[in-house]
Formats: sequence, structure tokens, C-alpha cells
Amino acid sequence: MKKGVFGLTLFIGAVAASLYLSSVNSVRHSGGLTVGTSIGNLAPDFEALTLGGETLHLSELRGKTVLINLFASWCGPCRAETPELVELANDESIDLLVIGLNVGETPAVIETYRLDFNVSYPLLPDADARLTEIYRPIVLPNKTYLMRY
Repeated sequence: MKKGVFGLTLFIGAVAASLYLSSVNSVRHSGGLTVGTSIGNLAPDFEALTLGGETLHLSELRGKTVLINLFASWCGPCRAETPELVELANDESIDLLVIGLNVGETPAVIETYRLDFNVSYPLLPDADARLTEIYRPIVLPNKTYLMRY
């Protein structure tokens, strides 16, 4: 897929999902800021272990542009887009941190995926669906969470 088409697809998906989620997600207020998954909200903070065993706190990424990509190894479109996400994540000319949030697979399956695609960005296993519940993907892959945190 060409970069322009990928970017347009990403944007359209983000807008559509954000509109949907703004109608179904409840938000809470924190220090005058609305926390939620709608456009303009402060992203809900979370703590998770990466595939490498490191603790990732979303709140520690404040000030960075973060793309949370929900994916699964069995998802054909996820597999098709991963090389482009790896390229984006490795592009030092843009200020973007990509995080892969796996939907329900084991660390062994995710590690195989990481090796197959040479993924350099953090991958988060979510076997208990605790993080997936925050972002509620409509379909996979889902990149609706491009945020300036």
C-alpha cells in the first residue's frame, strides 16, 4: 500500500472510530481535563508489561505523539500493514512512538510475530483484555488512537 493511501486510511479510520467511541465511552474529569478515547481527550493512562518485560506507563510519554495499534497475528490486514508501521516507527524525521497492543494472544505467538516482521516498537500482550477494554476496537487492525499525550 502506498504511504499516501495508508495515511488516508489511518485518518479516516481514526475519525470514524473516534466518532463512534465518543458516543459509547464514558469519560471522567481529571484536573479540568476530560479523560477518554475521543478526539481532544486526555488518553486514559495505563501501565503494562511489554513483550520484553519492561513496564510501560502511558503517562510517561506525555509530550510525545503516540500511535497505539491494536493487532493480532492471525489478522491479514494487520500483517499487511506491519512493515509500514515498522518503517514509521524507525523514521527519525517524525516525532512518533508506535505501540503495538496485541489482542488476546500469548507472548510466544507475539514474539514470533515480532521476529517475522522485525518489529522494533514496544509490543504489549493483553491476554486478559484489560487494555483492549479501554480502547474497544471495532475491527482489526485498529489504529484509531493517534494522540499527542
